[in-house]
Amino acid sequence: MNPEVSKKIRILSFLLMAMICLIHGYNLNQGGWLAAPPFWISFLETFISDGVCRSAVPLFFAVSGFLAAKSVPEQFNFSWYFQLLKKKVKTLLVPYLIVSLSGIVLVVGLQLIPYTESFFVSYSVKNLSISNWITIFLISPVPYPIWFVRFLFIYFTIFPFIYLSTKYLKLVYILFVLYLWVSFVMQSKLHISKMEAEGLFFFSLGLFIGIEKIDLTIKAKKVYWMTLFVGWLIWIAFRSQHLIFHPFAHAQNHFHLIGFTLLGVVVLWLGYDFLPNSFTFQKWIAEGSAYTIGIFLFHEPALTICKKLIIRILGGSDWSFLISYFLSPMLAFLIALVFSKGLAKKFPAIYSLTTGNRRPEKST
Repeated sequence: MNPEVSKKIRILSFLLMAMICLIHGYNLNQGGWLAAPPFWISFLETFISDGVCRSAVPLFFAVSGFLAAKSVPEQFNFSWYFQLLKKKVKTLLVPYLIVSLSGIVLVVGLQLIPYTESFFVSYSVKNLSISNWITIFLISPVPYPIWFVRFLFIYFTIFPFIYLSTKYLKLVYILFVLYLWVSFVMQSKLHISKMEAEGLFFFSLGLFIGIEKIDLTIKAKKVYWMTLFVGWLIWIAFRSQHLIFHPFAHAQNHFHLIGFTLLGVVVLWLGYDFLPNSFTFQKWIAEGSAYTIGIFLFHEPALTICKKLIIRILGGSDWSFLISYFLSPMLAFLIALVFSKGLAKKFPAIYSLTTGNRRPEKST
């Protein structure tokens, strides 16, 4: 792979991880408000978490598809595919199961402590059946962000279909999966969720870019990028206020989300090129980017704990929710980064197993 593109993917992934933490900092649904959230807080959180940061996860799916394309031999064969699937069991399924189980153990421990029990009220560990535990372990894990890992493993399980469709049907297939993401009717017929359809589209798009060898080193002129960037922000602002005042206008909100998410992927990818070298060459950025996977796997439930703890300490005022919204993601990001570094240094075998053999030295 082109070294410039490789570095861009590594650094950008680290920055996108910070955006994902902001997505999970969203606390309008936490409860505990003394009154309904004021418009300015609702707008701010919606604008940032369900707007500006919304394209981070799709871009991760696209990058995963692009990297997958780079690993395919010139002549696709099922012998190679079974080796790929075996590798993905180690790099995706095993980390998913370990992190999910760790989340369960942590919640069980915290619910047995009177002071921390109230932090986890979604379910009571004392009243769960075996089927409930299996569902939590495999489908609805306590560290909920790892749904991304589960989706990726599903895409790699059906990789021959996705790859061959992308290679031979080209834009016809890409337009089909785009339609699948857009159409609730098609999702219902195929028994696929909107999130699964979105992930499939961007994974396939990244795969298409890799197969067609589209040049990713091309840089936009700053004036063109700024135009896209400003237009993107205006679109997000419009959709944010529309979502607040018209929450049940599902179709309109859905179409706006699709539009600005697509534009956001382009804006974020091209926008990286306008970051100053003094920033991208920062030592802490280079070192921290080696632990992006660890931050992703370990930032929850630390973020949820920080969120609820800050609100409890500061009270239920509007300002306490706002402070929690910005401070919790930063704290969780740092906690996960420090934990990842410590685990990799003291227990490298455990870190390697948990992250799917993604050792820090391999990422730099």
